[in-house]
Amino acid sequence: IAIGTCNMTYAFKFAGNADVVDDSLQNDIAALNNIEISKFSYMITMALSFAAKLNTTSMDDVIHELSANIAERLELKSKSLARVLNSVLLFISGAIKYNLSVSSVEADLSAFGLNTEHIAAFTKSWNEHYVTLNRSAVKSSLKFNEVIDMEWKFGVSASSDSCKKLGTTFLQLKLVLDKGDKTEDVVMELSLKQFYEFLHEMEKAKLAMQSATE
Repeated sequence: IAIGTCNMTYAFKFAGNADVVDDSLQNDIAALNNIEISKFSYMITMALSFAAKLNTTSMDDVIHELSANIAERLELKSKSLARVLNSVLLFISGAIKYNLSVSSVEADLSAFGLNTEHIAAFTKSWNEHYVTLNRSAVKSSLKFNEVIDMEWKFGVSASSDSCKKLGTTFLQLKLVLDKGDKTEDVVMELSLKQFYEFLHEMEKAKLAMQSATE
């Protein structure tokens, strides 16, 4: 696989703070600027809706199903659409893995060259799906791994690109999972509203799992 640099001075959060990414991924994300904004918003919303399936379904199968649902509306050839969706889902899956906040998603997309209008549309959908995606990822992990520790702390935003976000309260949650021969940290940064939504969803998941074992 050809590896290239997108911005040597920037550490991509979705890739675990790596400062190099695939050239094809860089080009595909930047090319999203060419998609009309309403179609772009629709594509990202649908991609985020399907992203939870990556926990149990292969990338190829998710792309095939997603393409079948959105190809006609986006007016893109299936081959071109599949490549775009592959790059979008790779970014989304990395963002889920590293539990990126909205500001981190914005920074990564900006480093890729996505314009402000498209970034705003992406982060709007990301914010709406964040709790559901994290719940799905954590629920999948808990099926096979025991939680051996949990840490949490509250914080208040002291700086932001948007003055509206100044003083916003957030909660940082870290789960430590036992994966047999090693442990793995799952970290999430949630607004208070997102935290209560996440807590409610995890309670529902706990009850469902208890019912399944009875």
